[in-house]
Amino acid sequence: MALATIKPTWIDTAIADVIAAHTDDDVEDAAQELTWGADEHVLLALAAGWLYAAMPAIQTK
Repeated sequence: MALATIKPTWIDTAIADVIAAHTDDDVEDAAQELTWGADEHVLLALAAGWLYAAMPAIQTK
């Protein structure tokens, strides 16, 4: 449970309302995929796979 709860300001709510009015399902799906792709665990797994794939090339040099 949070120690403190801070309510959004009127400008936060206004900006969120404008963005929500101009967002459709395709935009939300793209944003969700970008957010998933930016997850550090996913990036770490991709980097580990890339290094593993590059190991034979490094060892033969």
